[in-house]
Amino acid sequence: MRVLPCLFVFLVSAAVLVIADPGIIQLQETSIDASQLSVLENQELISSPTSTGKNQFIIQPPKNFSSQEFSEINSIGISLIGIIPPNAYIMLASKEDVALLKNRFDLLYAGEYLPEYKTEMTFVKSLSISDGKEELTRIRLASVDCLAEFLPYLESATTNEIDIIAKDPPILETSLKTEDALKLTKRSDVLRVHRRGEYSLFNDVVKTNVLMNVAHVHNDLGFKGKGVVVGIADSGLDTGVTNTIHPDFQKKRIVGVLGENNKRYGWSDLIGHGTHVSGSVCGTGAASDGRYSGIAPEADLYFICIGDGSNNVFPLTENDVDKAYENDVKLISNSWGDHSQGIYDTDSELYDTLCYKYPDLSILFAVGNENEKKDINNNSNISTLASAKNVISVGAAESFRPEVKAFYTSSTLDDGMAYIFKNDLIAYPADGEHQGMAAFSSRGPTHDGRIKPDIVAPGTAIISTEALYDKYNDGKRLSYYTSKSGTSMATPLVSGSAAVVIQYLRDQGISNPSSALVKAVLLNGTRSMGTGQFKGYIEIPNKTPNWVNGFGHLDLGQSIMPTNTHLITIEGVVSNTSDLVTYCFNKYNDGPLRVTLVWTDPPSTPGVGIDLINDLDLQVKTKERTYYANNKVGHNDSLNNCETYRVAKLAAQDNIEVRVHGYNIMKGPQRYALAITGMDEGPIPEPTGMLALLLLAMFWVKIIQFSI
Repeated sequence: MRVLPCLFVFLVSAAVLVIADPGIIQLQETSIDASQLSVLENQELISSPTSTGKNQFIIQPPKNFSSQEFSEINSIGISLIGIIPPNAYIMLASKEDVALLKNRFDLLYAGEYLPEYKTEMTFVKSLSISDGKEELTRIRLASVDCLAEFLPYLESATTNEIDIIAKDPPILETSLKTEDALKLTKRSDVLRVHRRGEYSLFNDVVKTNVLMNVAHVHNDLGFKGKGVVVGIADSGLDTGVTNTIHPDFQKKRIVGVLGENNKRYGWSDLIGHGTHVSGSVCGTGAASDGRYSGIAPEADLYFICIGDGSNNVFPLTENDVDKAYENDVKLISNSWGDHSQGIYDTDSELYDTLCYKYPDLSILFAVGNENEKKDINNNSNISTLASAKNVISVGAAESFRPEVKAFYTSSTLDDGMAYIFKNDLIAYPADGEHQGMAAFSSRGPTHDGRIKPDIVAPGTAIISTEALYDKYNDGKRLSYYTSKSGTSMATPLVSGSAAVVIQYLRDQGISNPSSALVKAVLLNGTRSMGTGQFKGYIEIPNKTPNWVNGFGHLDLGQSIMPTNTHLITIEGVVSNTSDLVTYCFNKYNDGPLRVTLVWTDPPSTPGVGIDLINDLDLQVKTKERTYYANNKVGHNDSLNNCETYRVAKLAAQDNIEVRVHGYNIMKGPQRYALAITGMDEGPIPEPTGMLALLLLAMFWVKIIQFSI
C-alpha cells in the first residue's frame, strides 16, 4: 500500500539552528582554540581602526545568526565581512559594538581578527630574503565602503599602476615591496594580502571522439549549442579580423573584445592557444567538411583577449565578466590559471562571487598541468582559480588516437611516476575498458579537502583549429588544424558540452537554466574511469568521486539522453538550517540510479579553514535504509557543494525518496539543482497554495479518524 506522504513533495522546517561548538575555529594556516579563551574584555587591539573607529573581530554566537538577527546587527552599525564555517563570523565593529553583541547574544567567543590571519606564512617568511624586491600583490579590502578611503592611501604608497580586479568585494593589484605589503595587514580596512600567482596558459577534438559520446548528441538528437552565447577568455582568436579569420569561424556571430587590463591593439592570436581552444568549443569544422568541428558548432562566440604576443596573461576582472553577461554570455571557458596547491584565495573568491552574482552563468577553469607525483592521496596542485567552489574545474584524461605514437617525456616527474609512464602512449588507452589520466593533469584535493577537479575530458593530442600566427608557423599557416595537449585542451570540450546542455534544457522548457543545474546534468552523466590503465598501480581511486578524476569522465550523451531511462531535473530552495525537502518517486526502472545535487554556494572568505558556507546533504531513502552521497556511510558530506549518489541497482522498487537536507545554512536562502536518472515515474507534483493546505488537512483528518 502506498504511504500517503509519498504522494507529495514536502518541505519540513525545524526551528532548531546549529549550535556553535566553543572549540576550534579553523583558519587556513592556523586555528583558534576558542574554548580556552574568554570573550573580548579589555584586550589591546593590534590593528589600526578605520576612520569610523571599526576593527575586525571574530564573533562566535551560541547558534548561527538568523536573517532577522543579522538585520538587528546591521542596525547597530556592525558589518559582516566574512564567514568562518561552520559557526563563526568576521565582523567590522568597535569594542563597544562587540559589548552590545555580547549582552544581546551571550557570545561564546569574540576576539580580534589578527594581522597574521590575513596573509599566508610563505609571504611572511619571504620578508627576510626579499631585499626590497617588489612583487605583484593582491589586496582584498574588508568592504565596498573601504575602497574610497584606502585607494588614495595605496596610491601614495606606490608609484606602480594599481589595477582594480573587482569592486564588490574590492580586490586590488599592484607591485609592492614585501615589507610594505605586510604592513597592510595591520589595517582594519584590509582583509587579505598575498603574493599574486603567476598566470599562464595551460597547454604544452573532435566530435567523433568515442570517449565523450558526442556524435550521438549531434547526429541523433540534433543539439549543437544553437542560440547559446559562449564566452572564451584566452590569448586571441586567429587574425582578429572577421573577414580573414579561420574558415571555422567565418560564418559565426563573433564579438571580440580586449580584457580590461590588456593594453594590446587588437584580439589576434599570436601563439595559437586561443584559436585552438575556440575551435574545440564552437568551431564549425568548415575547413574539414565538419570532421573537426567543436562540441557546440552552432553556438555564438564572445571572445575576450587576455593575452599578449607571448604566454603572458592579463586575468579577467569583475568588469570583464559584467560586460560579457550584458552580451548574453551564459558560460565562460578559461584554459589558464596560476600554479598553486589548491589554495582558496582572492581569485577563488572572485569567481565564486561572480557565479553567485550571476546564477545562470557557468564559469569553467582548467585545473593546470602541475602533476609531478604518483601519490594519488597527497598531491594537491590545483590552480587557485579552479579551487573555487562554484566553477566547473576540468582535468585531462587521455584521448583515444592510436595513430599517435608519442610518449610522455616530462623531466619533472618523480622516479616512480617516470617509471610508470615512460612507455605510455599519450593518446591510446591500454584497452577498450580502462582509460588513464594524462600524466600532467593536476590533482586535488583543495586545501580544505574538497573534491577537485569536478570532471575530466580528453586532453592529449587534441586536434583543433590552427591560428595563422601560431608560434610554430610564423604567419604561414601549415594547416587549418593542429594537435595540442594540456588541461587547456580538455576544458573547451566540457565548455562546449555545457553549451549543448543549456540548449537542451531550454528545449525542455527551462528558459534560463541555472549554472548549478548545468553542472548537475554534466556531472550526473559522467562515467567512472576505473583504476586506470596500469596493472599493479592504482592510478585512479576505485570510488568516484575522488581527487584525481573528480566525478568522472565527460559523457555528454549519458548526461542529456541516458540509455534506457530519462533525465529528470529539479530546482528548489532550502531557506533555513534543518529544512528538509523530500521528492517522492513511485518507481525506478530496476537499473542504474543516479542522483546529483549541486548548489551555488555563497563565496568563502580567503584565509578561513573551511570554505563551504551552506551545507546541504543529499540522501536517497528506501524502505530498507538511507543512502548518503559521495560515498559516505552513515553520515553526510560537509565539505563539497556537489554531491552524487550512484548505484547499479536498488533493492527497493517503489516509494523511493530523494531528500535535500539543510544541515547548516549560514547565509540563506540557498537554491539548489538536482539531476536524476533511473526513475520511471515522478516526482509526484508538489501541491501549491490553498490546495496544499487542503490536502495536508485531509491527511491529518484521516490520521485522527484512524486514531479514534
